Parts: sequence; structure tokens; C-alpha cells
Amino acid sequence: MSYFVQRDAGVVVGLFDARQPGFAEEFLPADHPDVAAFLAPAPPPPTYRDLRKQAYLTELSTATSADPLDAIGDTLDALIAELRARGAPASPEFTAIAAKVDAIKARFPKPN
Repeated sequence: MSYFVQRDAGVVVGLFDARQPGFAEEFLPADHPDVAAFLAPAPPPPTYRDLRKQAYLTELSTATSADPLDAIGDTLDALIAELRARGAPASPEFTAIAAKVDAIKARFPKPN
């Protein structure tokens, strides 16, 4: 199959089975590299959030799991332990979160 293509700044932005007078008059075969690039565009580059998420997962987790929640849980445990060890004053919000974490750990203790 071949296509009539619409371009913007030299890049294919549309494919049509029939000629579109005035904006899609260039004819290209289906195996042309520009047609292939339009049909299967490259994925967008990773955002800083994607990069941070991967780094947090691989660098902060002490678990052997690839689950990002394990990394978050390990980090939360370390932060709470550090604040308690320092005797740091805690806000009511932090105290509530720490109590919930303690309750969850009591219900689901870490195996030996």
C-alpha cells in the first residue's frame, strides 16, 4: 500500500489513501522510512520523574523485589527510625503516619 503524505517542517504528520489537494499531494510507498517513522514513532524520552522513579527503585530499596512500593516502604521505615532515634519533635500529621506504619508492621511482621 502507498500513501499520500502531509508534512509539517519536513516531517510526515498525516497519511491518506487518496490525494488531498493542497496539503497531501506527495506520494510515498508504504516501506518508505518517513512512512515507517510516522506509523511507529520513537517513544518519548524519559521524564525526570521516570528517571527518579527508576533510581529510587534501584538505589533506595533494600528489598530484592522490583516493586516500587518496596522502595517507598524501605525509605519510609528508614526515615521514621532516624527521626525517632534523634528524638525529633514530630507534627501531628507525622505522628499519625508513624502510628499507622507501626500498626501495619504489627499486623504483618517481617519474617526472620
